[in-house]
Amino acid sequence: MNKPVKRVLLFALLPIVIVGLYPLSVIFRVSVAEAEQFGKSTLIPLSFSQPSYTQVGTAASFNDRTYSFVRKDGRTIKVYKQLINGFQHAYGSALVDYELGNHVADWIFRANEYVESYIFCRKTAGTANYSLDTRKDLANNAIGRTIGKSARRLNLTGTKAYQYILVNTLIAVDSGEVFSHYQDPRVTQLPVEEKFGCPGLYLTNHP
Repeated sequence: MNKPVKRVLLFALLPIVIVGLYPLSVIFRVSVAEAEQFGKSTLIPLSFSQPSYTQVGTAASFNDRTYSFVRKDGRTIKVYKQLINGFQHAYGSALVDYELGNHVADWIFRANEYVESYIFCRKTAGTANYSLDTRKDLANNAIGRTIGKSARRLNLTGTKAYQYILVNTLIAVDSGEVFSHYQDPRVTQLPVEEKFGCPGLYLTNHP
């Protein structure tokens, strides 16, 4: 293969590589934030020693097991899997909305639900709990996009923008605006998956 052809192929593949790397950068940044704010990174384990869910559940965790984590402000919080998951969706969506816009953020995180349904969660996809969990995720994505859009509208850039996104995502999580569990009664009132733009996620009916 001659050099001009190699150059053409390189330039043709470069956008594909960039597009592929961007989601990984989001996953990494969300993992770093998880570790800082919840003491545990579940997307990409950033430490060999991470807390385990060894403590009893609470009303907020719907009896899912928890662990205690002390944030930098000195406040102790009870952490459970669904709480971290809610943060992941809201914070990740906020980052992408700020950087690439609402439509791209919406598309990326809707695509994520299809990947989970058809590849990683095929055995449970379409069950009542899975459907509720999906609707919860899609709603949290929308909350995150609102935060990212707000940062853009305020013309924030650099460190100020990312600090704004993180702080406001945590406020949304801590206040309960972000749905922190699929068993939250409010989740049953959310639109079905099709209304969120996700038709055909699975073959079974909705709960």
